[in-house]
Amino acid sequence: MHIYLTAILWEMGIYMESRKVQETGGATYIVSLPKKWVRDTGIKKKDTINMLILPDGTLSLYPTKETEKKERKKVFEVSEEKPEHLLRKLIGAYIAGYEVIEVRAKHKLNREIRDAVRRFTQTVIGPEIVDETISSVSTKDLLNPSDLPFDTSIRRMFYIVRGMHENAILALVERDHPLCEDVKSRDQEVDKLNWLIARQYNMLLTDSSFCGKMKMTRDSGLVYVLISRILERVGDHATKISYFIPYINSKIDKSLLEGIENIGKLSIELLDNSMDSFFKKNIKEANVHIDEVEILFEKCDSLMGKIASIKNAKNVALSQIIESIRRTGAYARDIAEMTINYSI
Repeated sequence: MHIYLTAILWEMGIYMESRKVQETGGATYIVSLPKKWVRDTGIKKKDTINMLILPDGTLSLYPTKETEKKERKKVFEVSEEKPEHLLRKLIGAYIAGYEVIEVRAKHKLNREIRDAVRRFTQTVIGPEIVDETISSVSTKDLLNPSDLPFDTSIRRMFYIVRGMHENAILALVERDHPLCEDVKSRDQEVDKLNWLIARQYNMLLTDSSFCGKMKMTRDSGLVYVLISRILERVGDHATKISYFIPYINSKIDKSLLEGIENIGKLSIELLDNSMDSFFKKNIKEANVHIDEVEILFEKCDSLMGKIASIKNAKNVALSQIIESIRRTGAYARDIAEMTINYSI
């Protein structure tokens, strides 16, 4: 089993070595460094090495001086590639942590493929086109990932999705179709931040020094990735609400509209409270907010009962809107539960 695991790690570029601990002077413990690692990092005599002690008991070592890192490069050979398929692969390579991505053809890149690469640079944060020939296009990430801490990105995501939900409910009340389009357009900003956080987390997994730069452990980074995914889904539901509003082509009963407006505001309040408890790592408040979500569910069920008897396009749209508001409350509960798990 040990030999099998070692072979897998070797294929991944991870080398496992064992060292005996030596004691000197009665109080100092010494472990020799692997020669290959010393050569690869360019460490010399009297150089300083940083030691990062992680919560799981592991010790991560990396040189204090900045060593010249080889850029990770991904090349995509295209022939009859569908632009949408290429775009997905480009985003995947970005999330995986590649700094340089090249798209090349045997003879000539067609316009659709070039457009897909340009759409890629507009869809994510960092990469820009740095080289272009008849048969190839290269992008390079010009952003230093450590310049955007997880906490900053998560707060930005939260403020965007909160504003999207608030405006989606306002668009429903005022039947403001241009505002619906504005809400839908903001979803791309949420996706950008979600992919950036996923990219940064992958870099945490593959680069120990990046943990120090981000001042973040891998375990903590995972929590932010999960919160990011939840907020991305909250944004999707705000977009869904905006999508169904134009299908409501007749007047909504006043009491029903007020009820939907109230649960919309309540779902935003629950999201506010859950995110506040997450940022403060307050377990007591998180538990209270989890219980409060049941009130939203009861109100949603009551409104669903009012429109369930009549099947028409308007009521189908309203039921979808109510369900999205309910899902936002459920995601607020998920964030509160994650706060408890993360803070204990």
